[in-house]
Amino acid sequence: MIRNLIWDIAHHYPNPTPFMDVDVMWFDAENTDRMIDEELENQLREKLNGAH
Repeated sequence: MIRNLIWDIAHHYPNPTPFMDVDVMWFDAENTDRMIDEELENQLREKLNGAH
């Protein structure tokens, strides 16, 4: 979604490009374990499974 917005603005597209995925950015200085990142990613995949 973020990528498409930037792309559309940069190329002066009059209509928004449909998005095919979701961009998620987050940072937690107290929580830097890669396993937590993977677990959150899996939870998002489960929630978005089949959503188009």
